[in-house]
Amino acid sequence: MTPSHPVSARHRLRRLAAVPALLAALLAVALAAPAAALESMATAATAPAATGDASTMTFSVAPAGAGVVTAGQPLAVAVSARNATGSTIPAAAVRLSASVRPLTTRADVRDWLAASTADPARTELAVGTGEIPLIVPLGVGSANLTIDAATIAGLAPGVYPLRADYGADASAMTEVSVLVVSGDAGTGALGLVVPITAPPIADGLLSAAQLGDLTSSGGSLRTQLDAVIGTPAILAVDPAVVAAIRVLGISAPASATQWLADLMALPNERFALQFGDADLAAQLASGLATPLTVSTLAPYLTASDFTGLTPSPAPTPTTAADADQAAAATPTPTPSTAPGGSVLPTLAQLTDIGPRVGTVLWPASGSVDAGTVSTLGALTVDDASPITLVDSASVASASGQATPAWASADGAPVLVYDVDASRALTTAATSDVAITRAEALAEASAFAALAVAADPTAPVLVVLDRPADVSTVGDRAAVVQGTHLAGRTASSLSALTSGSPATVSIVGEAADTGTATRAADLSGLLAGEESRRVSPRSSPIRR
Repeated sequence: MTPSHPVSARHRLRRLAAVPALLAALLAVALAAPAAALESMATAATAPAATGDASTMTFSVAPAGAGVVTAGQPLAVAVSARNATGSTIPAAAVRLSASVRPLTTRADVRDWLAASTADPARTELAVGTGEIPLIVPLGVGSANLTIDAATIAGLAPGVYPLRADYGADASAMTEVSVLVVSGDAGTGALGLVVPITAPPIADGLLSAAQLGDLTSSGGSLRTQLDAVIGTPAILAVDPAVVAAIRVLGISAPASATQWLADLMALPNERFALQFGDADLAAQLASGLATPLTVSTLAPYLTASDFTGLTPSPAPTPTTAADADQAAAATPTPTPSTAPGGSVLPTLAQLTDIGPRVGTVLWPASGSVDAGTVSTLGALTVDDASPITLVDSASVASASGQATPAWASADGAPVLVYDVDASRALTTAATSDVAITRAEALAEASAFAALAVAADPTAPVLVVLDRPADVSTVGDRAAVVQGTHLAGRTASSLSALTSGSPATVSIVGEAADTGTATRAADLSGLLAGEESRRVSPRSSPIRR
């Protein structure tokens, strides 16, 4: 929503650019609770060291291949122990056990992975042995064990508990994971949404220095983009990132202009996040009837940065309906000519993310309630209702069964992503530790398998949630696995939304407590900007 009161263009920009930056910073708080919940599932077992002092040892186990058992093939299992004590830990045996009884529900899987003490009776089937060698003080010991194909050949499709016991007697440690025996992939579609966003900042747009760091090798934006190349992932792109590069013109870092060219060249389907990936739930909770928008970025443009440059064409409509509307709409603003003959790009050119698949709104995980979804669903964008992305923990199916990805909540179109599988994939994407990634990918496989087993005809959607940072290896591994879950290969947004949507209700309570705090902060910011509107003079905006 652009305020209707008379505010200078420069001051209006300061208001609307500052709001997304504030909300993006506050968004990190909203994401902390889901991340903490996931951490409790993925943390390695911790037990007192044999020396009896306050130091600890940690132990981890993870199957290879994202935990998926291939018929007729052995399954490799990695185990690792970290010695945080000042003593040498002698070599010790590792015993693997599983079960012929599957974990049949999400609650079963969650409970198994989160249990502080795994029930030894739950894994009655011995499946492998090995040994972790001597571990020096502050060192790490590891081993690769193998589960023979014949040992697990009789398991029916499903998710099974996996237990590893390390050592013996009082110093014994236990860690758990899961195995997945694949079943019928069904006929439903699979989709993976990957955000292309920058870390929260205090200013309206990323600076040239920040862009240089983020788009260089190893930078967060470069890592995110490299992770999706050659995959069918659906991209959720923050237009503030591309705008930050384009407003610099010829002053943009070479790594940033190359990154932008690579993004625009990708064939992946995509949709635009709100400018700055702002917190949608907090905006509505603050009393705004519609989300904020940015009306101009002109104050960020410097004429000399565009000398000799030809602005890119206006964004091309991607559907017939878009084309019809464009033809009937008010003519698109043309690039302006600055003193000296430089042609400055329009807002649409600055924020163009490439061909879009429609309007999709993505509130932070765990932040929505029924009012949020209803308000967003009642908006009209390009003569259609936008689709709202919501996590499965916020949704209940009218049938009482598993919630498919494509649904309708009180008439509002929603795409529901599997919160359990998505959290596991996000953990994998942010981890530089191989065994932690493998643990998380096995969990993602387990929850995806349960989703497909519940309804083989229903679409399944997963996301990589907005992480604080990503790992170069982990992000790529998470995207590759996320586009190949439960025997399916990810497809398009149109495939996910084909057919009749299921009827669901939103069960999330009045957003999380952090949303109320962020809404109050936003209200204060907007009130402060309003109080200054009669005196628009302010310090120049610097990039």
